[in-house]
Amino acid sequence: MDNSGLHFHHFGLATKKPDLAVAFLTSLGYKPHDGVFDPSQNVNLIWCSHPEMPAVEVISPADTPDPIDNLVKTLSGTVYRLAFTCADLSTTLASIKQTQRVIRLSAPRPTLLFHGRQVSFSNIDGVGIVEIIESTSRSAEKGLV
Repeated sequence: MDNSGLHFHHFGLATKKPDLAVAFLTSLGYKPHDGVFDPSQNVNLIWCSHPEMPAVEVISPADTPDPIDNLVKTLSGTVYRLAFTCADLSTTLASIKQTQRVIRLSAPRPTLLFHGRQVSFSNIDGVGIVEIIESTSRSAEKGLV
């Protein structure tokens, strides 16, 4: 952990073919969980966990325009963001802004996949899209999904 208070949590994989992505991850020993539609993000989500490898969130387009449409138009699938957890979202974002150029993509809001925990998306210069999930403790992070 660095001064920002971030802990790596998962990769975000955008795809227009979620069944193929899940089949590939399953062949690697990942366990897919039930998919959900998250109306706050307007995307379909499938959480895939593994006992030894980083978790992967499979994100696929909804029936109406959504944030990943442009990504999946040109690529059938791509890891497009990193996700981290932190104890205090506003403090962490302020800390990152002291040393990095940050463009906020979404204000903090509760998310369905992580049981109402606050989540924020930012574009960090030189890194790309980063999702930060607020969590009260490191032990609580393991029970997010």
